[in-house]
Amino acid sequence: MVETQAVAGTEESIEILASGSGGRVERIVSRGHCSPPGFWYDQEDPEWVMVVRGCARLEFQDPSSTLELAAGDALLIPARCRHRVAWTDPDRDTIWIAVYLKDGAGPIEREAAGEGRMPGIPGSPPATCPPPDS
Repeated sequence: MVETQAVAGTEESIEILASGSGGRVERIVSRGHCSPPGFWYDQEDPEWVMVVRGCARLEFQDPSSTLELAAGDALLIPARCRHRVAWTDPDRDTIWIAVYLKDGAGPIEREAAGEGRMPGIPGSPPATCPPPDS
């Protein structure tokens, strides 16, 4: 899961690991990537993200804050929480796992060979955007 290498200045590598009516699971490899200036993700569904290797910085619009993530750090980003990738390490790969959850939907199926199932993740406890920087 950690073998793909991104090249700085090119597109991120995104691989869909599983998908279904419950959402999708992606493996993302970044190297020096960030969201374009002025661009904010504003997703209809919650997103759980974990950094497997490397490090990154996320920015949140309201309240305005930043959050550093390193290997092993995870975060649940609520639906409609405007955020962007401000920075990823330019010298080594940052590998993310992102789980995009469909509220109240069914299971997520594994992509590979269509075998097996991952249980749908029922509604998680309410989450909020990270608190503003102190």
